[in-house]
Amino acid sequence: MVSGPRLGRILTGRDPEGKGASVVGVDLFFWFVYKFPEQAQRKAELEQAFAALSEWKVTLLVGDVPLLKSEGLKHRPTVAELEELNAMITTWAAKHPRVHVLPFAETLTRM
Repeated sequence: MVSGPRLGRILTGRDPEGKGASVVGVDLFFWFVYKFPEQAQRKAELEQAFAALSEWKVTLLVGDVPLLKSEGLKHRPTVAELEELNAMITTWAAKHPRVHVLPFAETLTRM
């Protein structure tokens, strides 16, 4: 187990023993998309997440965001909105060699 302060140093590349570390956050962006009711707010929150994650010096595995049709979800994006948000994720990841986007949406459709 890694302490909170040390984890921060590993993520930002300030802990030499953390070299080669990886973080898996397959559902990380899901929470930014389904938490907010308006597309502008979702986009703004994703941009803030991208800025923070861009400082991390570890390999980061994230997932794209699936379209969920559950009636229990309060804030569901439209198909077009979700496509726009997933495009933002893949565009951001393409600029960061240590970031890899896993097909979370496709995986969930197979389940």
